[in-house]
Amino acid sequence: INALVRRLSDESAEVRNHAIDALGEFASELSTDQVAPSTRDGSTETRVKAAELLGEIGDRTAIAVLHPLLGDPSPDVRVAVIEALTALKAVMTEREVSALLADPDPDVRRAALEY
Repeated sequence: INALVRRLSDESAEVRNHAIDALGEFASELSTDQVAPSTRDGSTETRVKAAELLGEIGDRTAIAVLHPLLGDPSPDVRVAVIEALTALKAVMTEREVSALLADPDPDVRRAALEY
């Protein structure tokens, strides 16, 4: 697991994404701290995968990491974050939900409705 976690900081987005995919097999053994830095990655795909993995890990401390990503420029990231927050049974404010329901992206609006 540690070797895969180290790959999360590889210079190649492809390597980082493969590492996150592989780490999904060990979600129950990971901590939020190991995955959280990937939510700030320059690659949209990596941020999406990191949000998904945080939801799978199930550690409610990830809520604080995920909440700021509701404003991510990528709708794919915003959808992944909503789904992860749902999995973690996080509470969103009425303002946050309203903003997501007004999002220009239909997938974000759909995910917000399902929240």
